[in-house]
Amino acid sequence: MRIHLALAAALLTLHTLAPNPRRDLVTLDAAADYLGVDKRTVRTYIAQGRFNAYRIGNRLLRVDLNEVEATLHPIPNAKTGVA
Repeated sequence: MRIHLALAAALLTLHTLAPNPRRDLVTLDAAADYLGVDKRTVRTYIAQGRFNAYRIGNRLLRVDLNEVEATLHPIPNAKTGVA
């Protein structure tokens, strides 16, 4: 019994220390507006695996804005020459 309590306490400690990133779920339209692309492009990106879609119920799809932002990469410019 003591082992189980110690294990439960250790797991609880690990769980509370682990980072818990908050998902900022937005509609496909909102993601498209954010990226400046068409909604069909967002669907293509999901199909390509660039970011995940999350289904809510039977019909609603949402994407995590953090994942969308993670796909953006700076490009080199003339002033700095580096990204």
